[in-house]
Amino acid sequence: MPILKSKDEDMISRLIQWRVMRYLISGASAVAIDLVLLFVLVHFFHMWYLLAAVIAFIAAVAVSFVMQKFFTFNDYTKGGIGRQTVFYLGLQVFNIFFNTLLMYVGVDLLGIPYLMSQILISVAMAIYNFLIYKHLVFASGATYHKDALISPCPSCGQIDNIVWGSKNNHTLVRCNSCGLIFVSPMPEETATFYNEVYFAGGGECCGYINYDRDKEPMRRSFESYLDHMESALGRKGRLLDVGCATGYFIDIARSRGWEVEGIDISEHAIEKGRAKGLTVQAGTLDNINFPEKSFDAITLLDVVEHLRDPKSSIIEARRLLTEGGIVVVATPDAGSLVARTLKSNWHLVVPPEHLVFFNRENLGNLLIQTGFSPVLVTNIGKHFTIPYIFRMLFSWQKLSLWNVLARWTNKKPISELKIPINFRDTFFVIARND
Repeated sequence: MPILKSKDEDMISRLIQWRVMRYLISGASAVAIDLVLLFVLVHFFHMWYLLAAVIAFIAAVAVSFVMQKFFTFNDYTKGGIGRQTVFYLGLQVFNIFFNTLLMYVGVDLLGIPYLMSQILISVAMAIYNFLIYKHLVFASGATYHKDALISPCPSCGQIDNIVWGSKNNHTLVRCNSCGLIFVSPMPEETATFYNEVYFAGGGECCGYINYDRDKEPMRRSFESYLDHMESALGRKGRLLDVGCATGYFIDIARSRGWEVEGIDISEHAIEKGRAKGLTVQAGTLDNINFPEKSFDAITLLDVVEHLRDPKSSIIEARRLLTEGGIVVVATPDAGSLVARTLKSNWHLVVPPEHLVFFNRENLGNLLIQTGFSPVLVTNIGKHFTIPYIFRMLFSWQKLSLWNVLARWTNKKPISELKIPINFRDTFFVIARND
């Protein structure tokens, strides 16, 4: 006869299954280990208390690491344990300095009683430590698609991949031949993803709260793009913007004297662009048959990472450019310190929105192989609205709180504030058609 659990036992079981409770249990266990070991070393082994404190602290950190990894976050992977250890120890060092600084501010500067100050600081630290553990340190326990390693690289065409990470139920691999990181296998189509919700409200995965308003703080960056383009080309001319969305960028270019056209995969975005009086059409470089040498400049700004076959688009761009014309690319930099550190936890890894991730070297090589000569490679930061920042955080971490904050801040005057952000994890390239 099965043993029936009491209501109390059932409640305890549910609490232990709750990750926050497991987190608290792990932390309390580490504290208990620290205090008990300190007491034993000093009172039974007569060890100098400072040395005993160091040994007890190291033991507590080790216990905490093991319990957080295997008990709290159910991460049984071994491949990234070295990286996890470095992050974990680095966080503990930061916690020591942060706690000391806030204690000084709370007690000496604000006059808060030291016990109350420590309680408040401990609560704050417990919250941000949990988020860091969940979304950075122990976020590697993922399953990978069985066919991930047999997909040809979208850049060099080779089939020589290693698993790089996993996100949003998509596997990402790194090509051993050219270093491109890409989703494998690729989704069969992505057009339906870029619907009205993507540009005005954001879907379950990615998108914007209000596309045109979210782009307004980036105007200075777009003006900088055009400054570099006019310098490289030596003049203004005919411009095709691939992935033009609602036409925000080409509207700025038109006001500066460029003759502009735009294409985008989204029918909704194209309707918005036409309402502005812009010459735009729905489609891609592969299915819109422009005449050869139609344009002096072709831009793919924050677009290449969305393409299933970026090489074919760059080849087609060369066909459409006049001699001496330029192709302009702005895209995430998979070779940046942020990308190499965070891997699949990098905030720009958001499949199925972003599908390929170049670095400066392999994109440069692809441009050269397809007949271009890079003339400028640089980093240009941007400004962002507060709702858009929260929306990016939600796309990155899938924490519902960020989505709620994005909607709460989606009102004036908060929505009009501009925050400069530059993690140096994107790059801007201009290459000339020789």
